[in-house]
This record gives sequence, structure tokens and C-alpha cells, in this order.
Amino acid sequence: MLSSVCGIKPADIGFNAVKIKPHLGKLEEVKAEMPHPKGRIEVEYKKVKRGLRTRIILPDEITGIFEWNGTIKILNGGENEFTL
Repeated sequence: MLSSVCGIKPADIGFNAVKIKPHLGKLEEVKAEMPHPKGRIEVEYKKVKRGLRTRIILPDEITGIFEWNGTIKILNGGENEFTL
């Protein structure tokens, strides 16, 4: 579920970066956590009229990208919150 539905995958060999590309299907809301050697990765998605409200928390030392419907957002360590 963490990889297929939530879309959390390593973006490099050492998992120092993450690529997140969720596939929610008919799900309206998803919340999940994934252990990582440098901390915890947390994701929360909620479909809203304007698109997808997203909250992602990464360990401080981790960066990444988020992709939804062809739009890409850069993720930094800590809390990332946006609507696409």
C-alpha cells in the first residue's frame, strides 16, 4: 500500500531522496506512515474540489519530489503542505 497507493518510493539507491506519486483510485482520503532509517515519512491526502490537499512530512535530511496529474512539487525535509 505504501508504494502502490501512497506512491512512496526511493528516488536514489541510498533512499536519501524520495519520489511520491500517489494512485488513489476511488479513495477520497488516505493517511499513512513509513519507517525510514533517518526517521519517519508521513503522508496525508484528501481529494477536494480544487484537486488534492497534500501533507507530507519527511525526515529533516531527506528531500524529494511529489507528482500528481502531471504537476511536480519539490519536497524538503520537514513538513510540506499544498493543494494541487
